[in-house]
Amino acid sequence: LFVVGAGAVDAGWSWDTPIELPLQGNTYSGNISLINDAFRFFTVNNDWDTGRNYPFYEGAGYTIDSNLENAMDGDSNFQFTGTPGEYFIQINTDAKTITLGPPVVGPNCNFDQLWLVGAGIVDAGWSWDSPVALPCTGNGTYSGNVALQNDAFRFFTVITDWSTGTNYPGYADNGYTIDSNFSNAMDGDSNFSFDGTPGTYFLTVDDINKTITLGPEQIQCEFPELFMVGAGVVDAGWSWDSPVILPCVGAGVYSGQVELANDAFRFFTVNTDWSTGINYPTYENNGYAIDSDLVNAMDGDSNFEFVGTPGTYTVTIDTGNLTITVE
Repeated sequence: LFVVGAGAVDAGWSWDTPIELPLQGNTYSGNISLINDAFRFFTVNNDWDTGRNYPFYEGAGYTIDSNLENAMDGDSNFQFTGTPGEYFIQINTDAKTITLGPPVVGPNCNFDQLWLVGAGIVDAGWSWDSPVALPCTGNGTYSGNVALQNDAFRFFTVITDWSTGTNYPGYADNGYTIDSNFSNAMDGDSNFSFDGTPGTYFLTVDDINKTITLGPEQIQCEFPELFMVGAGVVDAGWSWDSPVILPCVGAGVYSGQVELANDAFRFFTVNTDWSTGINYPTYENNGYAIDSDLVNAMDGDSNFEFVGTPGTYTVTIDTGNLTITVE
């Protein structure tokens, strides 16, 4: 998520320096400096149309920290009413909470993220136009999916600042155990060289255990949540007034409790946008194994239809294993 607004003092009402809250599991989180003014969350950088204001979260059933309230400013933004300062903000899409706590410092992570730049980083290259962020994931650990190719790169602690780079000896001489797919590039700057099979890996830098490791790519969620609308979804109906949200709970999985009736519904990727609907054949044609309690409604739009015993169930869409279950 991105935070923009006068209340987020390091951002302001501009897309020049939005506050970025990376997703880890089911929670967006990060340090943020707040003053007594308004701000809003956004799902897409530089896109005002993706804003989520106070009523959005309130209407979705979130418990919101008492230091945040509706700004009542025409756009119903968030208003910070607490003591100005730095906080650790968390938006938990599973527990449906927005909380503020003390900033994360010291042994947790010394930086909000590391930055990867270099020809070995497919999406970056030797430029600050598109560095790859490796966010702090807690307990002194930075991790994320990174596309690698057989070339050199370096870690940086401050974006656009070449002087903050840490090369291979910088870690090796400090006692780090470094994955065998990396070596000293011996290129004059002693950068990292990736020597393994090109592809996307889950890269972890652990400053507590002093390790740099590579693992299989972890499937994240393409969207923060999915929305369920339709007569078969009891709390929603065919209206955008109260869609049921299936939050991303990590590793490409959307899951949540839903009260189902014997009628039709559809999944959507964007709230209030009918054009983003995903019907039964779309999942079926993409190889999903779909729960037997769900069938094609054959209603002209080929929506889903629930044919099981009406009641409250946990609906799970696993985009990694290609399954849709009702349990």
